[in-house]
Amino acid sequence: MIPRMDLTWLLASSLLLSGCMYLVKTKADLQRQPPSRTGEYDSNYQQLAKCSDDHGEPISIDFQRKNVTTVYPELGRAEMYAGVFLLVFERLDDARTKVSAFRHGASMSVVDRYFDVLEKCSRGELG
Repeated sequence: MIPRMDLTWLLASSLLLSGCMYLVKTKADLQRQPPSRTGEYDSNYQQLAKCSDDHGEPISIDFQRKNVTTVYPELGRAEMYAGVFLLVFERLDDARTKVSAFRHGASMSVVDRYFDVLEKCSRGELG
C-alpha cells in the first residue's frame, strides 16, 4: 500500500506534468485554428523575423528557452515557434510582410507584446 503522502505527491506531480504537456503543441496543431492576430508591416520578412527573435520576449518551458526561428527562403516564409505559440512571417513583396500569430496556452498579452516589437522593428526603432 502506498502511504497517503506519497500518493498525494504522485497525483499532484502527474497532474502538473500532464498540464505542461498539454500546453506544448506542434506547429501543425497550432495552425489548425484561425490566427489569433495578424498584421502587415513595411519590412522584409527575414529582417522582421530576426528582429522580433532578437528583441521579443523569450518563452521558457521547463526553464529552457523554447523560441526557435526558422527561415524558408524558397517559400518566402519564416516561422518563430515557441511550443505555445507560432508566428508566421509571409513575404508579400520585397518590402512587405504579413505576420500571423497562432497560440495555445500563451496569453494574448504575450502575442500583443510580440506585435509591439514587430511594429518597432518595422519602423527601424530596434536593431
